[in-house]
Amino acid sequence: EWNELTFEWDNIQQNNCRLKINGETCPQVLPIHLPSVNGINYVHFQSFTDTEDKEGYLIESVMGVVK
Repeated sequence: EWNELTFEWDNIQQNNCRLKINGETCPQVLPIHLPSVNGINYVHFQSFTDTEDKEGYLIESVMGVVK
């Protein structure tokens, strides 16, 4: 099953980011722990399983857009 993740930040000085999964905004705001004037440069993806995840996951593509 494919899912689309969208990371949005309007003001990087607020040190947080909004996440959308398949177009729906998640209620939690993601903190940006190391502020940067040019935006994020690293995203850590981690599985949420209670046991060892031997299958992992596949990232098809990554794209960045500056608005």
